Formats: sequence, C-alpha cells, structure tokens
Amino acid sequence: MSRARPVTLQDIATRAGVSKMTVSLALRGHPHAAAATRERLRRLAEEMGYRPNPLIAANMVQLRMGRQSAFAGSIAFLGGGAPPPPRGSPPSSQESRVFAGARRRAEALGYQLHWFSLEHSAPDGRRLGDILRARGVLGAVLAAGGVVEPRWQLDWRQFALAALGRTEIGHELHRTAGDYYRAVREACQRCRDRGYRRIGLAVSRAHDLAHQNLHRSAFLGCQAEWPRTEHVPPLVAARWEPEPFLAWLGRYQPDVVIASYDDAFHWIRDRGLQIPRDIGLLRPHVTNPDLELSGFLFDEAEIGAAAVDLVVEQLNHNERGIPEMLKRVLLPGRWFEGKSLRPPSNL
Repeated sequence: MSRARPVTLQDIATRAGVSKMTVSLALRGHPHAAAATRERLRRLAEEMGYRPNPLIAANMVQLRMGRQSAFAGSIAFLGGGAPPPPRGSPPSSQESRVFAGARRRAEALGYQLHWFSLEHSAPDGRRLGDILRARGVLGAVLAAGGVVEPRWQLDWRQFALAALGRTEIGHELHRTAGDYYRAVREACQRCRDRGYRRIGLAVSRAHDLAHQNLHRSAFLGCQAEWPRTEHVPPLVAARWEPEPFLAWLGRYQPDVVIASYDDAFHWIRDRGLQIPRDIGLLRPHVTNPDLELSGFLFDEAEIGAAAVDLVVEQLNHNERGIPEMLKRVLLPGRWFEGKSLRPPSNL
C-alpha cells in the first residue's frame, strides 16, 4: 500500500485559488502577501497537512551560498553604537565587525541587512516598528549590547528575532555569544599548567549580572577542585574602580588575575607590579590585542553570522515573536598567547 503523496505548495495554491508564489510568500511571512492572506493560507496549509521539505530547503541554501541569491527579504540590525563604516572600509569596532559578518551571511542567503541605531536620537519603538514594516523587514538581530530601554520596545510579535551577547529586551530570545564559561574554565587550566596556584577572578557586578554569572560560575567550579589553601575569593566589585580592586589584590595576593576589563592592566602597573614577572593577568575575552594581554579572541564576525542564521531559520519555518523553546549558539574563542603570563613549562 503506497503512502499518500506529500502536500505541495501547488496543492495549496489550487485549493485557495491563488498563485504558487503567493502561497510561498505567505508561508514565509513575507510582507508582499497581505496579512489576511498570510493567515488564511497558513491555516489552509495546516488543515491540508503541509510540511516543508527540509532537503529542498537545504539545497536552496547551498545554491544561494554558491551564487548571487535572489532577494528573499530584509533583516534589521538594531545596534547600540555608532553606524558601521562604509562598505569596503575595515571594521573599526567590535560592533562593526559583528555587523560585517552578519551582513555577509545575510547577503549569502538572499537577504539585505539594514543598520538601525538605538541611540538617544533614534525613533521610539512604535515609530521604529512602522519604519521596519514599511521597508519590508521580516526579522531583527538585536545588538544593543545591554538592556533595550522601554522607549525602543517594538511589537516583537511581528519579527523573527535573535539577540547578540548581553542584549536584553525583558524576554528570553534565541541568542548567539562567545562561550565565556568555557573560556574561563580553560583559562584556569592554562594558569595551573604554568604553575600558578593562587588564581583570582575580578569582575564588576554589572559585568557579572550581564553575563548571568557565567564567569563566576566557571571559576568557582574550577576552584572547587583545588586545595582550599589555594582559594582566592572572587572579586565582584559594585564599583569597577582602582580602590576596591587594589584592596582585594593586596588582601588576597593572587599570583594571577582573570579580569573582566583591561583597566586591571593599568591599575596593576600603577601599583608598581611588573606583568608577568610579579603577577600574571589574562582576559577571558581579549578586545584589544595591542595590550598583549593573554586570553581568548572571539570571532565577532562569526557571532554576527550565527545570529543571522537563527533569524533566517525562523523565517524558513514562518516563526515570529518571542520563542517558546530557546536556542543558544555559543562560539568558542581562540587562545591568544600575549605577554601577560609566564610561559608554559614545556617551552
């Protein structure tokens, strides 16, 4: 007994009395199909038991990656900093590198990526939502780098969404970020391998909260495996300033510090200590390689590209708004030796 033939887009189009292209646009949530038409065709597709063919979708992605793609729609990049440099100019900041990677991936998949600023002069959420809809925007990469203020809150139900790093809108979202938990654990192991025994973690309270305590959790997990005589209480500073940091440094005397910001480098040197002769220092996320601090480099362009992948995946499944089941894409960092740790014993 043969299986029933799968329902196709043409079957739905024939039943509804519309073109196959109209059905395709409607099921992808494209604004070129009217809202009432999208809803009617979506219900009809469910009633008829339509299921997208994942092999066809995968083949389309491969075709798009190998040639100039047909236009599939627009995605917004809601950034919190200055606009990126013109196309062809080298990215000058972390956010511009993220945007460059996101734009490359969007264009490879047939989408245009448009920058929208969430700075003080930006339109409020209602006006910005109108602008996005007028430009045919289907999804958004949220890259504000912190909490999106109430005045910029959109009607998120209308867009496929993915957040970058620490960006928050008051709802849980699909998200891409560096794997900082793994970075801290590996940093601890690298310090132990180099003979450091009193390893300290120094972060600001704001940084700790923004990263959902991941740095501290990873550090305390490692510390639980060391002799108690080697434990250094982590510093979670309410004020990230020299005084509390140096007071902690003097009281507990770690022989290496894992720090959340570059300021620790300058504060240690101002104290008259030599790095790495007197004390080691590393960053879980190296943002300024010119300082030659040891730690991990994260590929910001790939983090941006991964966020676009999350948005496009939702568009392919006609999903919008706040997700019920969350996805986290954590990209590992690459070790940067720098000059702020003593060399490994095997070198």
